[in-house]
Amino acid sequence: HEHPSIALYTDIGVKEKIKCFLYGVFGDKQVIVLPAFSYLAPGSDINLIPREELLSPILRTIDIDEMQVIGIIEEDRLLKFPNIGELRRIYANY
Repeated sequence: HEHPSIALYTDIGVKEKIKCFLYGVFGDKQVIVLPAFSYLAPGSDINLIPREELLSPILRTIDIDEMQVIGIIEEDRLLKFPNIGELRRIYANY
């Protein structure tokens, strides 16, 4: 059970959490992971959590680094981000 978000940092270290959809392939199936819909549940920073520490047994078994990230901005706009693997490389030192 995982509701993804991503953590982004400014040059001065301020963290911004963005809820997001994840999209990828598991075998011959397409996988879509939905964000939390509650304001009280901001989600798991999927780009900072190691795969083996994820809550979802399915996400622990697939290559989530290849999953595409679609962020939700102001609840009515979507923004395409790099895949999880690229975000992990960008924020490896945070």
